[in-house]
Amino acid sequence: MTGITGFNTISLVYISEICGPSLRVIGIATIVIFSSLGVLIMTLLHHFHPNFIFISLGITSIISLIILYKQKYFYESPQFLSTSHKFSESLIVLQKIAKFNNKEFNTLTEIDT
Repeated sequence: MTGITGFNTISLVYISEICGPSLRVIGIATIVIFSSLGVLIMTLLHHFHPNFIFISLGITSIISLIILYKQKYFYESPQFLSTSHKFSESLIVLQKIAKFNNKEFNTLTEIDT
């Protein structure tokens, strides 16, 4: 259960950093709902199917492969990059986030204020 809890914590922090204030609650609620549904489904599989461990390994493998394939769409958080003194990479990620949210990001005015 520690792995699930750690993943939830990382996901919640990441979503809260990259989502705007209006979507933050929806993003966090989505993660909590789907992780709870995953635990419920695994419990039901364990109850009704004797070989649930192979099913869970299969499901986990498929999800892991999808995440590895889509990894180019996941960015390091701008806050982490800034604390690691990678300011230019942080600005690039902030510009990508602003573009995704249909916002303009002017580095000189946004950082100075």
